[in-house]
Amino acid sequence: MSIASDVRSYADSALGQAQARATEVRGDATEFAGRVLSRAAATYTELWTRGDALTKRAGATVEPYIVQLKGYGTAAAERLEQTYVELRKNDQVAKVVTAAETTIGAVQERVTSLLDRQATAPTRAGEPTGAPAEAAAKPTTPAKPTAPAKPTAAAKRTTAAKAKPAGNATAANATPARRTTTRRTTKA
Repeated sequence: MSIASDVRSYADSALGQAQARATEVRGDATEFAGRVLSRAAATYTELWTRGDALTKRAGATVEPYIVQLKGYGTAAAERLEQTYVELRKNDQVAKVVTAAETTIGAVQERVTSLLDRQATAPTRAGEPTGAPAEAAAKPTTPAKPTAPAKPTAAAKRTTAAKAKPAGNATAANATPARRTTTRRTTKA
């Protein structure tokens, strides 16, 4: 035999072995992937059933507490309603409650109208959806300067205290610390 035929036969043999090994590796990889997939599916199913069982158990455990809490809420609402009715019998309280109800009603109407207007306002490109259209349509104008309010007595004292130079602060000029009182017990 010639060297060329020996090399050719050796190459054919090596190629056949490589193809056989590649087929074997491909089969092993496919088998491994199938096992991993089946384990993953089994694990997922098991976790799903455990989670479902836990949710049912937790729901059954918490449910009585929720019912009890709703009962407390109902009892508290009834007591509050009774107190409200009792307080309404007093003329002074009735006036305050009536004024508060009127104010609350006005505020609710104002908020509702603003929210309705904001929800129906068209938006321009680039603006957030919740931005009021009126604010975008009106150019901003600088605020008008107003006359300064008269300072109160407390504000005058604070201003005067700030105006004192820090160099003159001594222990003698400092405000004394508040004494804490302790309760004395009497002998019986």
